[in-house]
Amino acid sequence: MAVRPFLLSALWITASPMLALAGPLATFTLAPEIAAIVPQCASACLGTFLEANYSPLLCGTQPSLRCLCPQVGIGGFTLGEGALACLVLETDRGACVGMGINCKAEPRSYPG
Repeated sequence: MAVRPFLLSALWITASPMLALAGPLATFTLAPEIAAIVPQCASACLGTFLEANYSPLLCGTQPSLRCLCPQVGIGGFTLGEGALACLVLETDRGACVGMGINCKAEPRSYPG
């Protein structure tokens, strides 16, 4: 179980030094195509992930899948990795209860 908190922490810690250099964060709005595939319980987290990892100059403040998918954020993570981390995080803290989401990362999923 210690692997999951480490990976989630690494996701945010990696971006932290860049945030100091980036200045004020832009407010991102999830495009309808992204909002349709990311559960509502994880959407605020994903918006924060986008703000911390992507410049609005890259794809705008309502970026599309077409623009974001091939990109790697300044923390070294893709949109999909950020979405998965948000889903696991929000599920673990109970924000997705009653939504039919079962998102459990097993410690054995990662070697080491």
